[in-house]
Amino acid sequence: MKLNDVCYKFKDGRFLKTSYMGDGEYELILTKKITKDCLFSVDWSLSEILNCCDSVYDDKGEYIADTLDKSDFIIHNTEININ
Repeated sequence: MKLNDVCYKFKDGRFLKTSYMGDGEYELILTKKITKDCLFSVDWSLSEILNCCDSVYDDKGEYIADTLDKSDFIIHNTEININ
């Protein structure tokens, strides 16, 4: 994790996650479990992330929607604590 990483939390509490599909295309997933794939560089804006996908899925791979609205997300700075 870099200091300039953020995560995006959807209005229902799930986090935005990307999965690289190849050829510069990403699949977007709304997930309850936060992983490294939920961390985004602040250089990659939420608008760009949402515009690069054709559809959105849940953790089980089930279709949710074609697109998501930027206003449905809250941006969170990330910090990792190890106990």
